[in-house]
Amino acid sequence: MANQNQLHIHIIAAALDEWNDGKIILRGVVSPDSLRHLQVAPYQREILPESKIKDLAQVMIKGDSLPDIEVGMRGQDFQTMADGTIVLKDSVYIIDGLQRTTAGLMCIDRGLAVPRLGVVVHFATTEAWERERFRALNLYRTKLSANIILRNMQEESPATAALYHFTEEERTSPLFGRVLWGQRMGGTQLITAVQLFKSAGWINARFGPGRSTNIEQLVAGLDKILTNVGRTTFEGNVRRFFNVIDECFGIRRTTFKSGASFLRGTFMRALASVLVDHENFWDGQTLVVKKDMINKIKTFPLHDPAVSQLASSSGMAWQVLAKLLTDHINSGRRVENRLKPFANPASDKTVEGEADDDSEDEQAVA
Repeated sequence: MANQNQLHIHIIAAALDEWNDGKIILRGVVSPDSLRHLQVAPYQREILPESKIKDLAQVMIKGDSLPDIEVGMRGQDFQTMADGTIVLKDSVYIIDGLQRTTAGLMCIDRGLAVPRLGVVVHFATTEAWERERFRALNLYRTKLSANIILRNMQEESPATAALYHFTEEERTSPLFGRVLWGQRMGGTQLITAVQLFKSAGWINARFGPGRSTNIEQLVAGLDKILTNVGRTTFEGNVRRFFNVIDECFGIRRTTFKSGASFLRGTFMRALASVLVDHENFWDGQTLVVKKDMINKIKTFPLHDPAVSQLASSSGMAWQVLAKLLTDHINSGRRVENRLKPFANPASDKTVEGEADDDSEDEQAVA
């Protein structure tokens, strides 16, 4: 039978503090050996999929800090040790931070890292008090937008710096001032930074990895592509892609995104796949869309109800749209003038769990 002391929660670098209502709380770091002894009450949500837990584990492996977890001890029995460690002797329940705790245990069990999780301990709690605290924390917490995370990666990511320059500093860009790099859409903004990055990956898909639902992996893939082709070519291909959309459907004259199906992720992916999979649009690593092709794409019946519905759908709807676009471009052309597909279509290289719609991959600490 395990020694009862082994089930106690040890808080290192501990110090008592006064909370906002005058109550005494404890701040410190949970001893890694104590993480698996934290208990979980029924009010907690389920543990996230392993892929999300791995993302949090990666933060711990890199040694970056995460927000403190909050726990409640259903009692007031604690002991201060000679080294300053405080041992919590009553049952301790996780109020906020179940996913961080799970990621910490993953690091321990797989020998990846020794997690250092800060903690705030509330004393003499009840399940009802913890439940209300859990509700308040999750009800009023605003997730940090992935667009802000991308914006803040300019210093370490050449691809991010290039895309930010293209949309925020290059006044002749069709996307100048039209991309959301903040928390909420407003003003003249039409697409999110997340959607911009996905589009950059789709149109440059022949030159490296650039399609992932994970923000850090997406950026790493685009940086790899930029290294492979150079910044001028990388940024130029993205610029030409959105210039085609602008010439054909009018980004600059669009005021509201609603109704602009050509700015939906599904349609942009379909168009990018048509361009990236056919020799007609490439001169080496450079995207080239000639005037006759632009004129043909311009007549694609985007306002047809069936087409508009596809553009507003998710999943594999982009593949159906890509086929319709290809057939439209080929219509009325002699066989020798039709689109010539590459032997290995880049758009066939799918990413497991990849999102094709306009949903934004929010980054939130759990």
